[in-house]
Amino acid sequence: MTRLFHNLRIGAKLAIASALGILLVGFIIYAQSTGNAAVRAGYDSAIRHQTVAQLAAEVRASVGGMQLAFRDTVLAATPAALQKSADSFALDQTKATAFSAEMARLIPPGDAQAQIARLPGLIADLNSSRALVAGMRSEIIGLQGAADQMHPDAAARIDGLNDAIAQHRHNVSLPLATQIMTVVGKLVDNGRQQSARSIAAAAAESASAERTSLIAGAITTLLLIATCVFSIVTIARPISAMSRAMHELADGNFAVVLPGLGRGDEIGEVAGAVEKFKVKAQEKATQEAAAQLDQEHRVAEKRKADMGRLADAFEGAVGHIIDTVSAASSELEAAAGSLTATAERAQQLTVMVAAASEEASTNVQSVASATEEMASSVNEIGRQVQDSARIANEAVDQARKTNDRVEQLSDAAARIGAVVELINTIAGQTNLLALNATIEAAR
Repeated sequence: MTRLFHNLRIGAKLAIASALGILLVGFIIYAQSTGNAAVRAGYDSAIRHQTVAQLAAEVRASVGGMQLAFRDTVLAATPAALQKSADSFALDQTKATAFSAEMARLIPPGDAQAQIARLPGLIADLNSSRALVAGMRSEIIGLQGAADQMHPDAAARIDGLNDAIAQHRHNVSLPLATQIMTVVGKLVDNGRQQSARSIAAAAAESASAERTSLIAGAITTLLLIATCVFSIVTIARPISAMSRAMHELADGNFAVVLPGLGRGDEIGEVAGAVEKFKVKAQEKATQEAAAQLDQEHRVAEKRKADMGRLADAFEGAVGHIIDTVSAASSELEAAAGSLTATAERAQQLTVMVAAASEEASTNVQSVASATEEMASSVNEIGRQVQDSARIANEAVDQARKTNDRVEQLSDAAARIGAVVELINTIAGQTNLLALNATIEAAR
């Protein structure tokens, strides 16, 4: 049975649950409608029987009025009184006949309908009886004048008519009225009893319909709860488990077992499709991992070869730089030595020029003091001496400048030597780095 539910399509499961719910709701509606119709019919029947009972009571009252009018007819002493009783009887007769017709229209088929059907004939017979009595009473009223005149035949006729009226009332009118009252009384009692039974039946039907609705509602509620549980167990829970498994699969856990495999519904189809995807994804991941390892191996080999070439190129470049720097250092040392020697020679020449200038100045002063008197002749000599002194002074200044430049050259030579030492130090460190690079490339 469980496998059958698992193999049912989700649409079929939902359709079965919905169909059961619809059937129960339809049954509830049918039971409620049937119960309401029965209750309405019961109350309608009760109302009809109550109306019939009221109409029967009205007929009884009208017949009572007819009896009073009949009595007035019997007791009428004048034509006017006789006419008044006739009008009163006719009015009550009309009412009784109308009420009887209304009862015949409302009463359901049965024994009571046959009794109601007798009423118009009985009322008509009572009217005929009253008419007969009214005729005799009219004759009596007409004969009363002659009787007052001591007419013996008139008095005898009046006595005969009174006896006939009394006998007719006793034998015809009163039995007719009694029959009418008996029928009407039965109709009143029957209407009340039928109304009470209809009300009781309607109440019982209402209670039964209410119980049926409650039972059907409880069954529907239980079915809806069962449908909800069924949907959770057979649809929602497997889908939730499938979602968790797919999340694990998305995280790379290819060892996860997909729930729902082997089911015949949509969940089983989804599980089968995801299982195929898992197999394909696992194969692709394995291929990608192998390709990545191969790529990493090739990259490592290429990096190793590149490092070797780089180390060789770096070592050659550093060696060339070292050779160039060494040659430049040697040339700088030679130039510095040459500049130093030149500076020393220039310093010596400057000292000699300064000494010669001082000696020439001394000699000129001696000659000038000895030949003052010969100023005119030695003016030219003085001018030349002044030129010589100026030249000597310029030579002294030039010698001083040369000396300063020589000192600057000496400082420059010292700095060049420091630079050469720094270059040698850098060359040594470069050789050390080249050696380390060569060792690293070899690794």
